[in-house]
Amino acid sequence: MNTAAAKYSGKLFLADEDGNYLGLSRKYDVHITDDSIVLSEIRLPLLKIQRAERLGSGACLLYFDAKGILNRLHLTTSDLFGIGRKRKIRAFLSAVNAAVAHAKRDAPPEVVAAAQKSAPSDTCHDCQERGGAPAAFGTIYSFIAYSQWSTKEGVFCKKHATSHGLNALLATGLLGWWSLRGLIFAPIYTFINIRSLWRHSTLRKPAIVALGAAAFAPGILMAVFIIHGAMTS
Repeated sequence: MNTAAAKYSGKLFLADEDGNYLGLSRKYDVHITDDSIVLSEIRLPLLKIQRAERLGSGACLLYFDAKGILNRLHLTTSDLFGIGRKRKIRAFLSAVNAAVAHAKRDAPPEVVAAAQKSAPSDTCHDCQERGGAPAAFGTIYSFIAYSQWSTKEGVFCKKHATSHGLNALLATGLLGWWSLRGLIFAPIYTFINIRSLWRHSTLRKPAIVALGAAAFAPGILMAVFIIHGAMTS
């Protein structure tokens, strides 16, 4: 057995792009085998992994999919006061990078090169068509003390950038404002979504302005309600 690859087995959780734990986050059973990293039902060949690195309070796993698209998977531990998090993340990163280095050392150079072959930088991550551009979209759901947020970054054609942007605007506009944390983060994510749609989408500029105003409307109403309640109490 690959001794470098047998040093890690545990549980990690899906994180946001800053490495933060997400409420009700997806849990992965993580194992490193002779030739792969197994995350529950996901199996990533070691030769497809570019690197694993620290990201905020979590880890970022960069790997090439079968079509040469560079993907990022953000992982962390549970949010129980962050107990032992640094140690667990450090152990995971050390095991991954040791296993990847061992696999690349044992494989012929042409096999490694083929596994790490990347698609052109303007390839859409959703449909693999050319003509994509980098974009980021943010979504938050919140209600009183509960909140969950996520961001999606990648290279998208105009069609898929529009789809992601509209979904993020709609979800954040309807469900993102209803907590103190939502009042802080929903405007940020709404602005990010509007900016991404403005730069790269199939929508006309007046339509983006109208959609942005509609997405901000619940937050404005919420702020007015809070101010009115404070002034009349």
